[in-house]
Amino acid sequence: MSVRRYDVEWAAAPVFAQYLLNKLDPAIVASAPVITFFDPMSGDEAQRIVVTVLKGNSQKESPANYAFACKVTVKSRWAKSTVQNDMAAHFDRTNWVRDVLSANTLVNDLNAIAAAPLSGVFVGGGGLVFDFIQPRRDFDTDVRENGWIYSDTLFGFNGFFPQ
Repeated sequence: MSVRRYDVEWAAAPVFAQYLLNKLDPAIVASAPVITFFDPMSGDEAQRIVVTVLKGNSQKESPANYAFACKVTVKSRWAKSTVQNDMAAHFDRTNWVRDVLSANTLVNDLNAIAAAPLSGVFVGGGGLVFDFIQPRRDFDTDVRENGWIYSDTLFGFNGFFPQ
């Protein structure tokens, strides 16, 4: 018996994470590793770039097609004594992430990653075909008194699992 796939979160998050790993400057990845929300370390207070695939839905006209949202959070530590340098480094990482997520080739790049078996750092998914990345990006930054800053980039995407 064959069952249709509905696990867009599991399929898409590691593809976005691998894409970021491929595109970001190695120095950025060294200072803030790219992980998915499936990684138990995603909740740790440590400098990271966390990919989360949020809730979505199937399309009324075509239930096998999905619309979901992806949130990429850059988490950074800051200290009062070094706040200028810490914030500059955080926003450098954030700008890199936002820039690579705005590439004109994003859909093709994601589909190339999704078509290959994922191995190594990221587990899960693959198999999802990305149809469209919504052109709108929402940005949000939260500076916390406890020495952490979080910058989110949120955008929608559409895709399907081939039958």
